[in-house]
Formats: sequence, structure tokens, C-alpha cells
Amino acid sequence: MPLERANALQRAFLAAHRDPRYLEEAARLRLDVSPIVGDEVLQAIDRIAHASPELQDYVRKLLSETKGGG
Repeated sequence: MPLERANALQRAFLAAHRDPRYLEEAARLRLDVSPIVGDEVLQAIDRIAHASPELQDYVRKLLSETKGGG
């Protein structure tokens, strides 16, 4: 994808997450709205990939306990 198009999509995505109607609807549906940009996603993936096996097991356990919103 051309960089210019990727940047435009990123700007649009972040703008949508500032839209008051979108935020109201998300709150009504009890959805977490916390967008992050591509670089932050890559950094998060890197941190997860390099976390200790104990921490990865702990997070895996937490996520399995909350499947389905429970």
C-alpha cells in the first residue's frame, strides 16, 4: 500500500475515534475505545514476544478466564 494512502487511512481511523457519536455509541455498548497507531502496535507485539514465559502464561490465563466478556 502506498505510504500516502496508509497515512490517510490512519488519520481517518484516529479521527473516527474522536467522533462524539461514535464514542457515545461505544459507551452505550460498553466497548473499550483506545485506538493505537501502527508503531504502537508493533512495539506492543515486540514487548509481548520478549516477555518472560511466566508472564505470558499469566496473561494467557487471564484472557482465557475473560473469554466471552465474562
